[in-house]
Amino acid sequence: MAPFKIESIIIDSTEQVNAYLKEQNLTTISINFYNGILFAADELNKKNISVEIDVYDTDNKIDQIKNLKNSNDFNKYDLIVGPLINRNYNAFFNTNFKTNSVSPLVYDDITLNSKTIIPVANDSLKRERMFKIIDELILKNEDQCAMIISDSLNKKSKNKLLKRFPLAEIIDLNEINNSVDPKITDSLLGSYKENWVFLETKKSNLISSVTSLLNSQINNERKIRLFSTVSNENYENSNISYEKLGNLSFMYPSNSKPNSSDEFTEFQNKFLLKFGKYPDRISIKSYDVIKDLLLRIAISKSLKNSLYIGETKLMQNKFNYEYNDKFGFQNTSFFILRHEDLDIIDHQN
Repeated sequence: MAPFKIESIIIDSTEQVNAYLKEQNLTTISINFYNGILFAADELNKKNISVEIDVYDTDNKIDQIKNLKNSNDFNKYDLIVGPLINRNYNAFFNTNFKTNSVSPLVYDDITLNSKTIIPVANDSLKRERMFKIIDELILKNEDQCAMIISDSLNKKSKNKLLKRFPLAEIIDLNEINNSVDPKITDSLLGSYKENWVFLETKKSNLISSVTSLLNSQINNERKIRLFSTVSNENYENSNISYEKLGNLSFMYPSNSKPNSSDEFTEFQNKFLLKFGKYPDRISIKSYDVIKDLLLRIAISKSLKNSLYIGETKLMQNKFNYEYNDKFGFQNTSFFILRHEDLDIIDHQN
């Protein structure tokens, strides 16, 4: 179930439709998401794992979602995917279903129950692992200068860092002060020792400006390493230079890892042949999430019976589910990534 909003598309001309489908909107997000599912299903069908898909357009309307729920038997399915938007997901699942349901793209403010599947690891789990790595690095190098750049949404992580670095320099960001003054960082960074800068924000414009700023302040006498305990897809942004992140040996937790393998190149080329374009991040996400779930169900007859399989890894994501009677299925696998020159390394390996 996705907000394709097909009836909302004004079909006056082919040019108008093509222009609309080039934009980032609910329709194109839904189509890209569906393409990933369709590609996964086609691959499984070729391996004699029969997959049948019914598609429902929620139109991003609560009334439409209620109509779909009242006029269809969703208990007949092995898996319900979506709705994609959290308020729509919660509206659909305000009554109990026998079928497991996955919220594939949004995870905040989702009403959880025993049938819910959350395919990304909890942020607290990722932060905990990052702090463990930071503690290990402190033992190896106790003589460093620490700086914490944090926005108002990440006060807890700032306070945890301060317990480890009580003498750290602090740059607090808020709606009024939403940028970093290069004169301030230049005056606070030390020479002849490592500077550890912790950037606690999800704002892509701030990430881009801080990485550029710190790069400009590296010299023979000053080494800077950049860390974040914030799990964030915005690091994979075309406005953020991999070269600059590599210069800073940037380390952070992530749900996914960029893939440059021959297998991934072949996947991209096959996707291009089928859909006329390369898969975007949403298509890859839906391919990974749904293919993994369908394989688990096919092998073990149910997702609950598949927990023994343990961790699996697909194109850019990995999965290892734990089950709780109240909260359903929660993925516990994730990456700790480290930029090294132009490469992205899985630090946990």
